[in-house]
Formats: sequence, structure tokens, C-alpha cells
Amino acid sequence: MNSVSDVSDRLMELATNTRGFAYLQLLDSFLLQADVGQLETIIDKSNQIQSPHALHLTQDEVFRRFALVSPIQAIANLDKIPQIRRDHSLRIILAEWSHYDLDECVKHVNTMEESDRVLAFITIMNTLSDTSPNRLREIKENLNISSGLNDLVAMNKEYESQDHPATDWNRMLNDSTDDSSQFLEMLPVVMKWIEHEGLDALTQVRNSLGDDTLRLQLVHRALELHSRFSPHEAFSYAIQTYQADMYASVHRLAMNWVIRDPDAVFVALAEIESIELRKSLEEAALDAWAGLNPHEFLDQLDNLPHWLQEVAQEIAIRTMLLVDPKEAANRLFVDSNEGTLGQAQTIVSSWSSINALEAFQWVATNPHVRKYQLSLVQNALSNLSVEESEQAMQTATAQPLNSLGLGMEAYVVTWLAKQDLQAAKSMLPRTREGITRLMAYLAVGERLAKNEDYQEAISLVHDLPEDYHANYFDGLFRRFASARPALVYSEIEQLPSTEARSSAAKWLVLYNRFLGEESLSELQLEKLRSHITKEDLEDLNEQDRLYDIFEHLLQD
Repeated sequence: MNSVSDVSDRLMELATNTRGFAYLQLLDSFLLQADVGQLETIIDKSNQIQSPHALHLTQDEVFRRFALVSPIQAIANLDKIPQIRRDHSLRIILAEWSHYDLDECVKHVNTMEESDRVLAFITIMNTLSDTSPNRLREIKENLNISSGLNDLVAMNKEYESQDHPATDWNRMLNDSTDDSSQFLEMLPVVMKWIEHEGLDALTQVRNSLGDDTLRLQLVHRALELHSRFSPHEAFSYAIQTYQADMYASVHRLAMNWVIRDPDAVFVALAEIESIELRKSLEEAALDAWAGLNPHEFLDQLDNLPHWLQEVAQEIAIRTMLLVDPKEAANRLFVDSNEGTLGQAQTIVSSWSSINALEAFQWVATNPHVRKYQLSLVQNALSNLSVEESEQAMQTATAQPLNSLGLGMEAYVVTWLAKQDLQAAKSMLPRTREGITRLMAYLAVGERLAKNEDYQEAISLVHDLPEDYHANYFDGLFRRFASARPALVYSEIEQLPSTEARSSAAKWLVLYNRFLGEESLSELQLEKLRSHITKEDLEDLNEQDRLYDIFEHLLQD
């Protein structure tokens, strides 16, 4: 996430310029990434929000998220908001905390003032509505509350009777304000109504709203919030009242629920009549579960229904390729397994962004990816640092030649020449003789030529056996002649050997048809042809013939 000041400034901008459901979605994306320091800053800044509804919604969502990250710190930050909203915000924190760790919640609340302990107990009664009377008495005793249990129940009923969500809802529907602009005002009322009457209240909301967009946004958000405490109830309601516009909502509910109780999710999904919807939800739930913890997910595959195991295996591997490429490599490319090229490419891409040297060493040394090596090596080198080049070179020179007869060090030098030319030059003598050394020298020579160090690029040939001079010049001038034709032509007489002059002339003549305004005259071309050896002339004629065929095909 960005710096604290960036986050708080961006939040103020969103609260000022963005309304309704869109603001809530953006706020959620901020809070999902926020740490304790950033949450504290957002609370501070939120007091500057002008709209009361945006202010209250922001603080509710921040404290709800804060309760999941650090509930004790969340309570400590209550003094940063207006006193009139303290109890309301404390209830939000305690509702979240008691739901996932009741014992720790009670333990901490016991250190607070009695009024807070009473509020905590009432919150626990509402949040954990299925708690037995004996357990409630035990919690009351742990909180050292002097009031009797019956008195506390009465206090809770009195507290609830002060709110009239159905009345507030009807008032908002019948006022002169456009319903579509009231999302932020309506959502707290809907949630309070659900708290009083259950999800039947949501049905009344759906039936009373004429604005389709607002109705969908309210239902989607209300179910998502309700699912934090009653995921099965929220999901069941969404399925029972399912319409096409609820597609995204039911998928989100299934994905959130599977993280908490995968067994219950797949039991519920198995009861869905629509095969298409059931399969889509199963894959979405598997994706979410695998994304959270692919290792645990893989370990649980055998416990899944048999009809899900094949697709679950594919999802687990796909996820692990991205989040833990090293583990994926150990699973897919071992003696008994044979992964695909696509899987190997994903492993290298992910791994090299985490540890580029390890990724390269895996490509260079693992015999089970050797057949894919040519397709992987460039990607494996792409994120390597210059400081790691020495270790990469040691690894490369220790490997056997590949299927083309090339040593891996040729690829290391080729990559390094683009990063640190002097370092690449220093490694040339360590390359193995033959085409490995030729390829490495050509990579350095081409880079020198690109930097306009032409004489040094040409003089490198003297470090190669004479049998490779013609090949070196041919590779060098193939690039050089197309990039700087006028310069190559002007220097051709000064080239050190017949092979060099012939190669330069051949490529200049061949590329001339593509040079446009830089093309050479017939007299210049004739002069060039006088330098071309018989062997290069045969090659030139064959290349010319192929270009003629290609141009003819384009014209047709």
C-alpha cells in the first residue's frame, strides 16, 4: 500500500467526489491492504469528511476492519472519534472480535469500565444469539457485571426499541430525495432492520425499491455484511431468491464462506439444482480457497467430493505456480511427474520475480526441464542482477551442452552484454570452445557495434580460432549492415580480412532493397560485389531468391 499520507489524502478525495456503492467498494479495497498505522491515520482523517453519512459509514468500516487486524488497538483509537459515536463503534469492534475469539474478547473487556462491560455483554448476546443461558451467565460472571441477567436482557430490549428501522426505511422511500442517491443513508437502516427481523427484512427492501441498480447494490452489500456473522444464512437466502442479477453476489458469498468453512460450503453447493450455477460456484469457491493457502488446499484434496477432485487439482497447481513456484517445481518436475512447457514458463516467470538466480539455476540444472531449456532460459535470466552474474556463470559452465551443442554460459554472456558490457567481456575467455564461444563473442561484438565501438567489435575476431572468423563477421555484419549501412560501406576497404569485407558486402547488397533513402547506387553495389567471395555470393543469390518469392507472395 502507498504511504500513510497518500492513503489518507486519497480517502478524503474519494469521500468528497465519490458517492454511494462506488465509494464503499473503493473504501473496502483500501482497508483490505491497510496495516495498523494506516488504519489509525484513516480514523484521524475521517473526522474531516463533511457528509455525515459518508463519515459514519467510513468509521464503521474502518473499525470493523481494525477489529480483525488488532481489536485492542481498535478500542484504543476510539478516543479519536466524537464521544457520541463511541458506544456505537465499540459495539462494532466487540461484535467482530467476539465472533472469532470470544475468550480473548471477554478477557480484555474485563479490564474496562463497567459501562463498557455491560455494553460488551449486550453486544455478545446479540452477536452470538444461539449462546446458551448458562454460557451467558458464565460470561457475565467473567465480566464482573453486577446487574442480573434478566435486567441485562431488559436493557437490551430497551436499547433495541429505540430504533425503528422499518419506520426509517419508509420515511426515506417517501421523502423528496431521489432514492438512487441515498445508498449510504439506506444501508445502515437495512442492516439494523435485518438485525431486528432477519433476512425477511431484505425481502421487504427488494419489494419496495423501484430502482433496480440501487436494489441490487443494497442487497449485495447487506448480504456480504450479514455473511460475516451468518455465512450459511446469507448464502441460503441468496440462492433461494436467486435471479440472474445476483450472479456476482452469490459467487462473492461462496468465496468468502469457503475460507471459513469449506466443508459446509461444498455441502450447500451440492444442493443447488442448476448444474451450470453449481459448477460455477464450486470453481469460484475452489479458486478462493486455493488462493488463500494452496498448500493446505492440496493437502485437503482427498477430503473433497470425488467429482471436485480433478478440477481442484488443476486449480491448486495453477495457483501454486503463481504463489509458490519453487514448490510447484518440486511437485511437477520430478522423477515421477512431467510438467508441461506452459507450467515451466509460469514457474520461471513467477520464481524469477522472487529469486532470479534460483530460477536460472533450476532451468540450467534440472534434467526434467532440459527439453524446454531453450524456451525458458531468456525468461530465467530476465530478472537477474549483475551482481548475480558470477554465480550464474559458475552454474552455466558446470552444465553439459544443450541440444544445440551450446553451453549455457553463452546465454549468460548474451544477457550480461546488455546490462554490463565490461563484465560480459571479462567472461568471454571462460566460455567453452566452439559455437558456445562464437555466440558469446557475437553478443559482445554486436553490443560494441551498437555503442559505435566498431573497431573493438571487429578486433574481437582475433580471439577466436580462424575457422570461426567468417561466421563471426557474418553474424556481426548481418546486424550492423542494416543499422548503419553508410558507415559499413565507408569502412569496408579498411576491414582486416577477405572474410570480413565479403560478409559486410554481402549483407549490404542483400539489405539494399529495404534501405529506402539510404539505399546504395548501382555503381556502389558493383563495387561491393567485387568483395564478395564465391561462397558468400552463392548465399547472397539464394537469399535474393527467397526475398523475391516472399515479395511476389505479398503482391498476390
